[in-house]
Amino acid sequence: MDWSRSPVTRALALITSLALVVLDAAERGTWFWVGVVFTVANIVGLVAERRRGRAVPPPLAAAGVVDRRDEAVLEPSVDGSNAASDNGDDTDDTGATLADLLADPAVADALDAGPTRWQQVALLDEPVGPSTARELAGSVRVGDDRPPHDWYLAVGEELSAHLDLDTPEEDDAAIAVLEAHPDVAAAVHVDREVYGVEELRPMPLPERARLAAQALVAHQVAAAGARAGIELLDDGVGLRFTCGSLPVEPALRRAGREPDARLWAGLVWWGFPAAGDVEVDAKGSTFTAWGSTADVAALRVWLLPHLLDPSSATTLLARAERDGADLADLAD
Repeated sequence: MDWSRSPVTRALALITSLALVVLDAAERGTWFWVGVVFTVANIVGLVAERRRGRAVPPPLAAAGVVDRRDEAVLEPSVDGSNAASDNGDDTDDTGATLADLLADPAVADALDAGPTRWQQVALLDEPVGPSTARELAGSVRVGDDRPPHDWYLAVGEELSAHLDLDTPEEDDAAIAVLEAHPDVAAAVHVDREVYGVEELRPMPLPERARLAAQALVAHQVAAAGARAGIELLDDGVGLRFTCGSLPVEPALRRAGREPDARLWAGLVWWGFPAAGDVEVDAKGSTFTAWGSTADVAALRVWLLPHLLDPSSATTLLARAERDGADLADLAD
């Protein structure tokens, strides 16, 4: 019965037992030994009750209340997640993946501003196909960090082939974009797959996610552009690349076309939406284009999948041919 386990009841029983021991100590008769037995029993009962008192009472446990008095204090790890508790559960922070936040138009627009399909730029000994930015968004997490960094940007393994994470910080386009934000004091690589960001002013999670998307898009464009040999000219008002070793050239030759600069000029004039706003020069193996920084940046993003992905290049060519485009004439 619950009343018999009450600490007050046990204390009174212990006092009574001790009294029997004291009063009959001289005679060491029956009541003395009865007192000894009950004293020991009550002491054992009090100790056991004290130990049981550390557990969550059954009604609370049934309601889902967890006793955390013996749990270790959890410190957030470098990627923003907490270490697992003693019972094996993971405690998450207030962050989210980019996929979680794509309902925010600003986040979606920032991600969609990059190439339609992200190209492989690393681990080239293990070829992987292109992926859309939205397919990769679940592998990007933004969340709170430990001082001195206010938040972190972490990328998962699925992105390891689409980002050159070994790029030095001074050449990393992602860091350049992060640090260009007026509310950011500094951005660094905390780990190979993790960027730490120190704020000048607090940024809400959606704004952090928008900036993270912009940073990773810039990194992918820069890394893919480097692989394609695209060189920006005069602070971004021009670009140039050289034909002869592009990954798509064998596929274009099998399609019956010589992948020289004139072919690319014709494809740009036919397929690039802002072709009328750029000036294209195609001489031999060298393709050059000039325009505003915005138009040149858009052209670079448009070119990347066609220069690096054979399927994309041959699909573009087939569409132009079905449309009856005279690519040689367009190049003149």
